[in-house]
Amino acid sequence: MSSANSLRFVLSLLLFLTFSPLLATESLMFSQKECSDILLKRAQNRLDTLRNKDDCLECNGLIFQGADKWSVWINGQKIDSTCPHCPRQHLKISTVENNKVHLEWIHKGKKHLITLEPNHYYNANLSKVITTCNAP
Repeated sequence: MSSANSLRFVLSLLLFLTFSPLLATESLMFSQKECSDILLKRAQNRLDTLRNKDDCLECNGLIFQGADKWSVWINGQKIDSTCPHCPRQHLKISTVENNKVHLEWIHKGKKHLITLEPNHYYNANLSKVITTCNAP
């Protein structure tokens, strides 16, 4: 074998060994469920980096007993039908339905009209509602 051919062979072997783990369907260390859980956790961590408390509103929970009797938890703070304003966060609850809350939020001088459901949060920088992924 000439030196050029042996160099090609070595480079081909290195290339194959570099990418072969990416082509494997099974893992020697983790079951398929464990791999799935790891990927889910990585995705959740990426979402958590988007959740800057100053730029996000998260609906932690909602109790709806009627149009005039409800409670909503936004960023861990309870807001109920007796006082639907939250002056600290420049937040006003417009309406509450069985499983969603419509609210107005003035953030950095801009008015955001948002509809949230439990386990959803709104990122003002992205102007987007994102569903949190709570694994059991």
